[in-house]
Amino acid sequence: MALRSDSELVRSVRQGQKMAFAELLRRHERSVLAQVIDILRDRHAAEDAVQDVFIRAYERLSDLRDGSKFGPWLLTTARRHALRLRNRQREVLPLDAETQAALDSQSGLASDEVGQLLDAVAALPKHEQAVISLRYFDGHSVREIAGITGKTVGTITKCLSRAHARLGRMLERSKHDDCSDKH
Repeated sequence: MALRSDSELVRSVRQGQKMAFAELLRRHERSVLAQVIDILRDRHAAEDAVQDVFIRAYERLSDLRDGSKFGPWLLTTARRHALRLRNRQREVLPLDAETQAALDSQSGLASDEVGQLLDAVAALPKHEQAVISLRYFDGHSVREIAGITGKTVGTITKCLSRAHARLGRMLERSKHDDCSDKH
């Protein structure tokens, strides 16, 4: 069975096929959760927020003009919702020790490096952010991403390459800034 693009799945949802929405959520849930955890710094609160985002996305799917932009639209919705929740809190809750240890062990990076990387990804242009999220947070292959986005494999490869280069420059600048702050 061929992988259906986000655009095709959105069209199916609009035609009443609820299982198509479940496929969209499976496809994007990890990247949405990663973004919300980065903002809220509390896994349980983030999981609740993601559920709210998915409900809101389903209810407002008719607002989305271009179904191929579902991933970036969902990430934007998630980011805005998480920021609203964070702003309602008196203080940002840190990740519990168990969650932080799990994140650190999975990535092989120290927590400040994970934060820098997530900040750098968030600073990418939206189309690069979406492709990076699909590739590394959701674990899709380049071919699958091409199917999801409706772009060619070559376009996705080029976008990933540009995003990697941009991330490298941002992280290098960040590392340089950290070193100059210490001197």
